[in-house]
Amino acid sequence: MSNTPQTPPAEPEPKPRRPRAAQDQAIANDITQIRTALTAAQNHADAKAMLTPRGYDDPAIAEGLAKCDAAQSGYNARQSADADEAQARDTLSAADAATRDGFDGFRTIARAVFKDDAAALQALGATGRVPTDREGFITFANAAYDTTLSRANYQSALSKRGYNPTALNTEKAKLSALTSANATHDAASAATTRATAQRDAAIQDLRKWWGEFRAVAQVAFKDRPDLASQFGL
Repeated sequence: MSNTPQTPPAEPEPKPRRPRAAQDQAIANDITQIRTALTAAQNHADAKAMLTPRGYDDPAIAEGLAKCDAAQSGYNARQSADADEAQARDTLSAADAATRDGFDGFRTIARAVFKDDAAALQALGATGRVPTDREGFITFANAAYDTTLSRANYQSALSKRGYNPTALNTEKAKLSALTSANATHDAASAATTRATAQRDAAIQDLRKWWGEFRAVAQVAFKDRPDLASQFGL
């Protein structure tokens, strides 16, 4: 079994900030059920006759339907943001694994080539532990590659073992891609947080409006159990 130290894995990503599937489904169900009831209220002559005197005429019902639209828009935006964040998280994970694997190989070769040169090992980041945090790792690995590129003796020795300037710049490009993927993931995570807040505000507004409408409709339809049943009251 090899005793070669390996680059430690990146800190695990926090679990995505998403409601449970049951909560998502409850929101979707509420929007659909409320929209169905309000659409029926617009088109049922008896219901309109009973609701209009209590303040729920066509414009008032239209207001409720507009709140359904806002809640649906918020729900859709949240689902889209969540999907974008998941994709960004997968891209980031793959980029992180690729760069760390590449740097593990570089360190292994550097330790073999410069096993008797403590100064070289130190300069090339081939001793000690590699930072576990992503930003620290990127800085650490870039420094090792840049040092190799800037020192003719290091570059000459490592080129013979596969780390010529082209190979080193390929590894640096992976680090740049990791930096970009990290920024994209951070932005996607922030977008999901905003979309969640906007969705929750819209569904709360709809549920509040519906709660009052439902109470009024229960009174209005107290002698019409058929209507009460049709409206889910």
